[in-house]
Amino acid sequence: MDHTVLTPVPGPVPAMPGAGAGRLRDDFDLDRDLDLDLDGDLDGDLDLDLDCDRDLDHEPEIEPEAEAEPDLAPAPLRLQAMSAILDGVLIAAGTAPPILIAAWALPVGVDLTRALLPAALALAALVAIAYGTLAHGLLGATPGERLLGIAVADRDGGTPGMGRAALRASLALVGTLALGAGLWPAIFTRSRRTLHDRLVGTRVVRAP
Repeated sequence: MDHTVLTPVPGPVPAMPGAGAGRLRDDFDLDRDLDLDLDGDLDGDLDLDLDCDRDLDHEPEIEPEAEAEPDLAPAPLRLQAMSAILDGVLIAAGTAPPILIAAWALPVGVDLTRALLPAALALAALVAIAYGTLAHGLLGATPGERLLGIAVADRDGGTPGMGRAALRASLALVGTLALGAGLWPAIFTRSRRTLHDRLVGTRVVRAP
């Protein structure tokens, strides 16, 4: 009597319940993570490109260089005094002829001092103001200053101009008549600037 042993044939392993769903969920999560990573990278690249474009479009502002003040060497006090004397002689020379003509025309016996002194002083003041205004406003220096190599300049080193020159000449006359009070700052300061120079923003410098 034959005894046949039956060996069971291995068949497909039955799937565990829920294993397929878990694998599908893992695959889905992986795909979603990849999508998110790609989206994040793309967004980052786009942001970087936009930032680069914005930086290129935005031109850097170049601050203007501060203009350096001109190096104006103050004129020595002795040159200013000498030029004032020379200019005074020229002003007197321009004032004298009409005064002499008026004195010659007056009748004999008239007190010339009483009759002509006020007019002579007023005329000399007008001539001095006109002399300083025209010389400084147009040329930057009077004949006496030009002869000694000095000039009157504004803050930028240029010619003061007619308006500033007229104001300076008027204040200089007032400061000189006030016992020379307008000239004192030039004596006791290193800048050698008179009071009228300080008020109108000018200075007496060595001519370039």
